Amino acid sequence: MNIWHPVQLLEFTSSLSVKLQTSCLQSLPLHTPQTPALAALICGQSLLSSDLKQILLRLSLIHLFVVSGSHLIWIEQVLSILRVPLFWRTAFLGFYTLLTGWQAPAVRALIQILLRLFLKPQKIYLPADLRVLIAGLSTLLLFPAWWNSLSLLMSWSASLALSWNPFPHQKKSWQKTLSTQFFIWLLMLGPLWGLGSLHPLSCLYNLIFGPLVGFILLPLALLAASFPPMFLPLFAMTLDFLTALGPSFTEPIIPSSLPPLKASTLWMWLAVWHLVFHAARVYFSRKQERLI
Repeated sequence: MNIWHPVQLLEFTSSLSVKLQTSCLQSLPLHTPQTPALAALICGQSLLSSDLKQILLRLSLIHLFVVSGSHLIWIEQVLSILRVPLFWRTAFLGFYTLLTGWQAPAVRALIQILLRLFLKPQKIYLPADLRVLIAGLSTLLLFPAWWNSLSLLMSWSASLALSWNPFPHQKKSWQKTLSTQFFIWLLMLGPLWGLGSLHPLSCLYNLIFGPLVGFILLPLALLAASFPPMFLPLFAMTLDFLTALGPSFTEPIIPSSLPPLKASTLWMWLAVWHLVFHAARVYFSRKQERLI
């Protein structure tokens, strides 16, 4: 068997991932109301139908409960701060991606992080949108079966939006933050069409609740899984707070009843945005050269 053939490679990694993810799930505190949330945040299991899931969907925060780029970036930053050598950083990120289900968004994010880590020592600095493109195409080259993966398209679109900085010389961080949220909302219109919330308030909600979920819940979930008696009550209180507060914010948002777009249409959507970002980058680069 040729393990490097795309079909065999996906079968091998998926099989290994199932074993590791099962071990991860078995290590969690069982028979508690918080177990599904812990399973989603730590082990990459899909969040089961619940009030929390519906609130996250309407707040456009469900992506923070799916192991993807945000989790890997956070882990890579922590390992970097701890000065973990590059080899062990990449090995741990790969292991974590397998542990959490070897999902298309996480694999794409892993390839993008590895691309940046290995190009930096070579002093090769590619534009951010090109790194997104190379990582996405590499993911499809390795695993062409993910061509119809909606989650891959969502991850790719969000990463492309994050790569664009319309205020490179602007010292006011709030402008960069607002513009980033706007681009994420704009690029996610296609992948979320008919599936999630397209309300403009989702930009504001990501600013309000994003840090709570991304920078508080994930570390707290790891502590709750490792030391349940000490941290599980605090994790439960945080989830209850989010669940109780959510309806007040989601009331203006009406769930979409439109049919989702086809994968072929979404690939065209993504290709057009890559061309737009490339043209904008070239334009501003030439404009800067003229000023110099």
